Amino acid sequence: MDIGVKKIKSLLISTPKALKVTQLTLSFIVVLYLIMQPLPDIKYLYLAILVYFIQGCMGITALYHRFLTHESWIPCKVLEYFSATMACFGLTSSPINWVALHLTHHKYADTEYDPHSPTYSGYKVLLSEYNMSKPLRPHMHMLRNKFYVFLYKYYHGIVFGWAVLLYLIDPLFFWWLWAIPATIQMWVSTGNNWVTHKNWGYTRYKTKDNSKNIWWFPFAWGDAWHNNHHAEPWTYSFSRKWYEIDITGVYIWLMIKLGLATKGIKWS
Repeated sequence: MDIGVKKIKSLLISTPKALKVTQLTLSFIVVLYLIMQPLPDIKYLYLAILVYFIQGCMGITALYHRFLTHESWIPCKVLEYFSATMACFGLTSSPINWVALHLTHHKYADTEYDPHSPTYSGYKVLLSEYNMSKPLRPHMHMLRNKFYVFLYKYYHGIVFGWAVLLYLIDPLFFWWLWAIPATIQMWVSTGNNWVTHKNWGYTRYKTKDNSKNIWWFPFAWGDAWHNNHHAEPWTYSFSRKWYEIDITGVYIWLMIKLGLATKGIKWS
């Protein structure tokens, strides 16, 4: 089930286009639902918050970003595969695609080859119109991992299969355990890519890009301390001062203390 390296570029270019259509369609449907339907029992709101944490913090931010991309921590396999699967439902793409995109971003940050630089792509960043003119491949061990290749090849089928299953169990599960948290997550992710490279925050470290720390964007689970991250991408915590609250960093620290993870080999 390995993906040949020569096929990576065409695959990475085609997948975000399909993802964009899915994101915009679901966003439209969710907005209509929230306008037309009354709020459900409070338990569904609590479940939505829980799912948003699992998909966003545990999945996309901790697993996709800080482990699979930067290898700043190493979760146990059960936690790794659970988090990767749940992250898929957050509609920001499969692990292989996400890692390739983010590695390209760090390589060419705020240049013409950056997939989502607001300087060159403007508001297209918010619509997941990524510039994949010069994509890097993800880590080779991911391309040889049958689990990650499976998530990559059948990404949309897995996501919509999960959505159908939730609807069959309870239609409110479809909305509050997937559609609504996923919609919030996708806009937080694209929003974070955009605002953290605008001149709307502060700079702690001198870097070669426009990364900024954004204190007023807490929805990204700590990823908005972006200048800290670009300066030291190998660390699992993006916080450098007590007031830079990094929920994902705290979560990873807790997993390490509980024996469910270890520090990454690049840690310093």
